[in-house]
Amino acid sequence: MFGDYYDLGISHFLIRGFDPLIDAIEYGRELIPLTRELIAKRQAVRGEAAE
Repeated sequence: MFGDYYDLGISHFLIRGFDPLIDAIEYGRELIPLTRELIAKRQAVRGEAAE
């Protein structure tokens, strides 16, 4: 999902949840690293430098 938005030029995402502290912890542990990995793979395929 995020990869499709990234391909369109979106570089910042606003994510909201129901329990801000717990959601922020989970995003930091799981979602953010996975999103960075996905973007790095897409950049590697395109031959782009990582930001």
